[in-house]
Amino acid sequence: MTFLLILMGALVTSNEAGDSVPDWPLAYGRVIPVGHLQGPVIFEYFHRVAAGSVGILTFVLAGWAFVRERRAAVRIVSAAAIVGIVGQALLGGVRVRLGESHSYGIATVHAFTAQAFLCILTALVVLISPRWQAPGEARSSGAASRGPAVTGVAAAGALLLQGLAGAGFRHKILGVAPHVAGAVLATGLVAAAWLAARQAGARASAGSPARTALVPARLALWSVSAQIALGPLTYLALQGAASLPAPAVILAVLHLGMGSALLAETMVLSLWTLRAARHA
Repeated sequence: MTFLLILMGALVTSNEAGDSVPDWPLAYGRVIPVGHLQGPVIFEYFHRVAAGSVGILTFVLAGWAFVRERRAAVRIVSAAAIVGIVGQALLGGVRVRLGESHSYGIATVHAFTAQAFLCILTALVVLISPRWQAPGEARSSGAASRGPAVTGVAAAGALLLQGLAGAGFRHKILGVAPHVAGAVLATGLVAAAWLAARQAGARASAGSPARTALVPARLALWSVSAQIALGPLTYLALQGAASLPAPAVILAVLHLGMGSALLAETMVLSLWTLRAARHA
């Protein structure tokens, strides 16, 4: 649901619908703005509906995890998820109340923290999964197992910053150069993380953390390959006209969605490679 919310946020930005609903938390003074659900309002309003759904689900999941789990890490991440979703809601509200002319910076931060929230939620899902709670032992030396962890964390961090650069470009805070430079760095780190995970996984036993990390490593490599193609196509499409045609909107949403999936994959990779390093 969070991934869908991010895609819907991309639809709001790409269709320039951010200011189509002038008030918050209500919409035209109503919970359901009957009579206004047309044009850009549709994108903005249902983005809010999705955000409300994510908020409810986050409170249920985090609250359940906090009550049922005794592990400190799970409780900390659960609390971070609640803080994250509340912060996102408030940022969205401030963005609406300030209006477009004063809020490019807030819109950029709002887009960035959405990616950070996705990382928090991904971590929580991994930590409460049955496989995480009963992993096998890695069959590798401590020195060998630290490589995948270092490159995995570095790749996730680079992708998170890359999301900030991309948001800055879309919201007219930054030029395209930082985003391109970040793409080159992130691509190299994802490739390095995949290679390190592949080498460690080859030496590990079935069911071990190092072997489990191979799945998100492969997914991340496929995703970054798709991003290499989507990035230039999206940039060229966005340079077309002031009013974006449908193909440009589709490409922009796909590019952001693939970037979000890639970030989540590297987050899973980082957690499992850190687990492998701990067990080595």
